[in-house]
Amino acid sequence: MSNWIGLSAKHKWIILNVVIPLGPFVVGGMMRLLVTLQWSWSAFDGSEVAICLALLSFFIGQSLLGCHPILNNKDKREELRIEIVKYYMLGAALLAIFALIVAFNSIVNDLHFALLKTPLLILQIGTEFVGLPFTVILALKTQETYRLTARLA
Repeated sequence: MSNWIGLSAKHKWIILNVVIPLGPFVVGGMMRLLVTLQWSWSAFDGSEVAICLALLSFFIGQSLLGCHPILNNKDKREELRIEIVKYYMLGAALLAIFALIVAFNSIVNDLHFALLKTPLLILQIGTEFVGLPFTVILALKTQETYRLTARLA
């Protein structure tokens, strides 16, 4: 398994820690597009993106737990601890956003409470167009900074 499809350690890490957690969001959107046979941004659900980004954040935090700073001094260890906490806090915030989107969606669509339609739209657009690129870029920069590699059993 050491020569996993001939990919570098960096690419293995990206596949396992970025691509796979985002898979349900992409697959769900594509399935909805295929079923409706028309292009619509509503095919990509903000709650799916939020939960996938939360998973991505937790995966990165977990990956950082196994990381050993290149310069193993007190400052670098503290920097690493802060980075781990940052990703776990981001994951928790994204779980809260997921819960809000699901709750608002249920209230707006099932209870026909239109007052929450705008906050729901803001949460969904923010998650998809700000949260997604921000979290993915942050993940890729973290991988580069700490030279994270995939650990396969």
